[in-house]
Amino acid sequence: MLACPPYKLTQKIRIRYEDRAFNKGWIPVLEDEATLSCMCLLLIKEGGELGYNNGKYLINEKLESENLEDIICEGLFDTWKSDQSSSVSKNS
Repeated sequence: MLACPPYKLTQKIRIRYEDRAFNKGWIPVLEDEATLSCMCLLLIKEGGELGYNNGKYLINEKLESENLEDIICEGLFDTWKSDQSSSVSKNS
């Protein structure tokens, strides 16, 4: 994945997907196709749904855009939120 620190957006480095350095404040560079692919893989691994129909991407049957980078982060947050909600209801 290509990522940059929040204090210097022009400093871009490649990190291994497994490192998840973006969890430590690094920002994924969504214009990079490899990074966008990693984010899509993460979305699917976390239980999200990703589709493409009629020139538009669809995430979790809620978010729709012609540009995947416009909705991938929101899609991940939505997937994680849904996962936490179902965990809470299972534990209640």
